Amino acid sequence: MNLGKFFCALSGDDYNIIIECNKKVKFRFIAIGVFVFLILLLCFISVFFAFFKLFKNNFLGISMGLFFSYMITNIYLLLLYTLTKKTLPSNAPKSVNYFSIFIRVVFIGLIAIVISKPIETMFTIVSSSFFK
Repeated sequence: MNLGKFFCALSGDDYNIIIECNKKVKFRFIAIGVFVFLILLLCFISVFFAFFKLFKNNFLGISMGLFFSYMITNIYLLLLYTLTKKTLPSNAPKSVNYFSIFIRVVFIGLIAIVISKPIETMFTIVSSSFFK
């Protein structure tokens, strides 16, 4: 599998449509895919570290890390796609739209906090052992 095709697939859009675009647009979708892959990797590291510290089991850490990182990355992508510009007209009041966006942004922030805490703990442990 081509690496560019892999990152375009991670961007969440159809590769057959992206391949017909110019190089600048292709690069943007590849960059989005790289960013999503970094999120996936950070989620895996975070969940693996948390489960390994809780249960002292590599197999459980890897399996739960793969599962939760894939799940959280897909939820993150879904939330980002729902925050994009509206293409269809809506009759809902603006306050309802703003409240909906507020809930989505809060949920993205909650995911970020939950994922960042094990990584923060890992950095604290490494830095405290490094500066002893």
